Amino acid sequence: MSLASLNFATAANEGRVLTVLHPIERTTLLGADGKPVTITLLGKDSDAFVAAENAARNRAVEQVTSGAKFSAAASDEEAASSLARATTGWSGVVQGWIDGTDDETPAKFSVENARKLYLNRGVKWLRDQADRFVGDRANFLPASPTN
Repeated sequence: MSLASLNFATAANEGRVLTVLHPIERTTLLGADGKPVTITLLGKDSDAFVAAENAARNRAVEQVTSGAKFSAAASDEEAASSLARATTGWSGVVQGWIDGTDDETPAKFSVENARKLYLNRGVKWLRDQADRFVGDRANFLPASPTN
């Protein structure tokens, strides 16, 4: 094995597709079009995710040093924002997952909609899946060269 092959940054910056699973049955969720619901995510080693995490830590340090109180809700929002910045697209995500309604129409992708999606407690299971996917470096392991 080449030690150089353990550089995850390139693949993390390219992004990978998460196929969304049913939160209980663990089966692939299908959208209205019959295709799997997917979210395209950058890895935790990507430039965008590292920058978002660094900015969040800087804001936390500034808050603490200025004497402001720690807020768990603000910390949760920072985490959702970082994950949203690591989201580059999706397929099959419905508007109701973003706004908490029963709206089954396809949701337009935007970083702001991704942030709303990850903050929606009704679909926290989806945020958990995305967070685990982003944090699992195996999802961003460069492909092995074939001989």
